[in-house]
Amino acid sequence: MEKMRKQKKPAGIIFCCMLFWAVSWNALAVCADGTPEPEAVVESLTVEEAEGAAESENLSEIPNAYADILAVDSVVQEPIQTSGVDSSAEDLSKESIVLSEEPVAAEEPTNSEESVSLEDPAAAEEPVDSEESVLMEEPVAAEELVVTEEPDVDELVQLETDNGIVPAADSFESEGFVFEVSNGVAVLAGYTGSASSVTLPTSVIYGGTTYRISSVKEFAFSGCSSIKTLVIPDGITLLGKGAFKNCTSLSSITINGNIGDCHYDSADGRYYGNNSVFYNAGVNTDGLSVTFGSTVSRIPAYLFATGGAQNANDYVHMTSLDIGSGVKTIGAYAFYRCYDLNSVTLGGGLTDISSYAFANDTSLKTVRLPDSLLNIQDHAFYNCTALTDLTFGSKTASIGELCFGGCTALGTVTLPQSLTSLAKCAFKNCTGLSSITINGNIGDCHYDSADGRYYGN
Repeated sequence: MEKMRKQKKPAGIIFCCMLFWAVSWNALAVCADGTPEPEAVVESLTVEEAEGAAESENLSEIPNAYADILAVDSVVQEPIQTSGVDSSAEDLSKESIVLSEEPVAAEEPTNSEESVSLEDPAAAEEPVDSEESVLMEEPVAAEELVVTEEPDVDELVQLETDNGIVPAADSFESEGFVFEVSNGVAVLAGYTGSASSVTLPTSVIYGGTTYRISSVKEFAFSGCSSIKTLVIPDGITLLGKGAFKNCTSLSSITINGNIGDCHYDSADGRYYGNNSVFYNAGVNTDGLSVTFGSTVSRIPAYLFATGGAQNANDYVHMTSLDIGSGVKTIGAYAFYRCYDLNSVTLGGGLTDISSYAFANDTSLKTVRLPDSLLNIQDHAFYNCTALTDLTFGSKTASIGELCFGGCTALGTVTLPQSLTSLAKCAFKNCTGLSSITINGNIGDCHYDSADGRYYGN
């Protein structure tokens, strides 16, 4: 028995060694490609077992589990021995170890950051809780906050500037006048003063820069009831719609420069509505006088025109008009529906009166046309129902259609020798005419109707 115990002791040690090697080779095989290599493990174990078996004196006393391994090993080794390979089992084992370790060494950094970035690019961006991810998301949150907040007016204007719609303007006040500067251009935008006499400025200094003022913004002086005397100097070329609307105390207006036509893109292109430049001006005075200086060469269209009815009392309450000698042309509708206008002085340089220039001026009684006047266009004095005294100049050549139509108070007419063209209906419905004198050769009065004749309505 004692001898048997001595023989079993080395056998137990050999079994433990074999089991250790078996586990080790199996682990190496799993690390190499993720799956165990049964044949390599068995081959390696049988080689070790063969060496142990050679040293064992009594193989029969080796435990049964170990004997089973040896049995399998003998089966596996048999084809290797018959394959003609002269290498020993130990050499094959070493070669097996080298082959299995090389791929493990190459793929070892499986869990490293480099491996993640190469094999799975999405995984590199996956860590939501990292500081980098938080920093990347913060601008998005800030942008959402700006969008949800109510934008500032200046920011909106600047946004429109970026899109090419409208520039942002700097607004400032100087001596009671309000100015706006945008893209290097300054406009007169308002008035906060209380002076009774106002002369519009033509320049202003802002930020060390002198700006030329040529435009009055729409509604800039609207409702300034303190102003009684207004001077528009040379250099002001544009008056926005309603610029002096409801300046009810105006009694005197002097214009010394050439202003552009006062109209806008309405359906009919006319500007004489309740937003005309001087709408309802002078309503609280005994009369409003208007003077055009010698530096003015053209009176703009629609300047004093309104669309209000006479009984509504919301028109321009002009009573007298003095046009300087420098004026050559009166624009269309310039004094249309100035119901209170009763006195007109036309300068010696006037050559053309445009259509509807004095139409519906129902208080106008006397019109003395200068010798310089050449053409009077259609409807120029249409429906001037109070007109009784009409004198033509020595050079008037043409009178337009319905030019004096509806002038029911007109009693006598003397046409000059220079007149060569008298349009149809020029004196239509002048029901008060009792005397007509013709001093020149007037062209045939016909038009291209079906029968070529001009008599009709």
